[in-house]
Amino acid sequence: YLHEGHAWARVEGAGTIRVGIDEFGLRLLGPLDRVEAPLVGKVVNQGRPQVSLHRGKNQARVLSPVSGVVTAVNPA
Repeated sequence: YLHEGHAWARVEGAGTIRVGIDEFGLRLLGPLDRVEAPLVGKVVNQGRPQVSLHRGKNQARVLSPVSGVVTAVNPA
């Protein structure tokens, strides 16, 4: 599922949803220097900025496409 905040969500089963940033959002910034994601166990709310993308002095906040608790973060 696509979210208006340039994020996506994919149902993986057993109450687990994988989320990410859409292609447009990634292309807009170009190669990223740093990604700040919520820590495991943090509660996130749909439509709220939860991830920060950094490239040089530019920063973009990505809205969460779903509400829930973070169970894992991909360090890559």
